[in-house]
Amino acid sequence: MKSFVLAILAASLLVVIPAPCLAAQGQVSASDAIYQAHVSSVTLDPEVFYPYETGTIDIELTNSGNQTVSLAHPDILDTHVKVLNPNSYNSVVRLGPGNVMKYSFQIQVDALDGTYFPIFTVSTKESGSISYPFKLEVDSRNLTAGITDRPDNFSMSKKDTVN
Repeated sequence: MKSFVLAILAASLLVVIPAPCLAAQGQVSASDAIYQAHVSSVTLDPEVFYPYETGTIDIELTNSGNQTVSLAHPDILDTHVKVLNPNSYNSVVRLGPGNVMKYSFQIQVDALDGTYFPIFTVSTKESGSISYPFKLEVDSRNLTAGITDRPDNFSMSKKDTVN
């Protein structure tokens, strides 16, 4: 009886152990692969826009999974942001495991002062799309600059830099 219980226990362990091992290796279906691709950085240039100013938004996607993800039709969605290069990414990009894809959008901000949250979106062939909201600030205040360190005396014949 004891050997029968041990045999059943050993057999059940053989059935249970492989499932966690497969999960630990990161085996995922193609439709779940998009969950391993994520926005890893958003860079705005300038960092704060003037109303109706043009600039650049760079967005990086990283595939931290173990399967390739196909990406298509990246866009920035917001009524206050006009993408000036909408047809720059007309092809499907296959983002392999561990790789990074950088999308660079030339934009014009059609907004007054305020904080806006445009949404970056990109479709995937595997299933669904990736959407990522980010912060965009618009400020029309004039820039001011100040000198924090200056020489005690200014000489007309000598050139020097201040800060």
